[in-house]
Amino acid sequence: MAKRNRAASLGQTGKEETIYFELDCLVDTVLGTIARMSDELATQVANNNYHSRIQNKFEGVDMEAFKALYAKRDVVTLSKSVMTDGVALMCHLAGVLREQAIKRPFHDGAAFVVNYWPYQLSTLIIEEYQKIFNAKVLGMGKVYMRSIPPARLTPKYCKDHYSMMVVYDYNSFLESNTENGNFMKCRIPEITMFAPELYFEDTLPSDQDMAKLKAEAMHPFKAVEAAASPLVELNLVDIKFFSAFRPRDMT
Repeated sequence: MAKRNRAASLGQTGKEETIYFELDCLVDTVLGTIARMSDELATQVANNNYHSRIQNKFEGVDMEAFKALYAKRDVVTLSKSVMTDGVALMCHLAGVLREQAIKRPFHDGAAFVVNYWPYQLSTLIIEEYQKIFNAKVLGMGKVYMRSIPPARLTPKYCKDHYSMMVVYDYNSFLESNTENGNFMKCRIPEITMFAPELYFEDTLPSDQDMAKLKAEAMHPFKAVEAAASPLVELNLVDIKFFSAFRPRDMT
């Protein structure tokens, strides 16, 4: 009887906690782009510490050609890409929010917005992705597919629409919204933004910078999080969650 009463609280508040996901976090379009260049090259990259990388720089890959092709990624890229462990993260977050909705009914659970920009997708493909993601969250949340260009994803827009965000290139989000003054108008430290432990600059921290961070007992990625903290609660997580899924016994 107690379980039925707790479950009955679901759907009473009229509010859902909405979590934003980029499609590029749920489907590994980095490896998919390399596969467009060469299936053999993609296999080589995947087997060469791909799931523990700290930069998107790959031995044997023409990086200028990769960057140009990635910038133009499309449905062909998606056809060469496989699901990531980000799907498991989506399911986990749905479960956490469902438990919150049962124990502390301030909301009715999770809703997910999957942003498929920059892809031009047919209605059929959009519906197929929606079915797949809805199946993955096991009825613990609703999945909505949207195409939202970066210029629209201002801090104010994110604050008005999302409680959590999962993005791939956090660096572009931070830099663009700093340079155009959007963060001067609205900061979002109440939003948790999950992103991969990756450096998006061409160069890694210098030995001097690394020594300074070690002296301060701070991991380099923790330093990135700390620098971003006045703007957004950046939470960098293992790159494997944003990479092509592998069975646990292969990791």
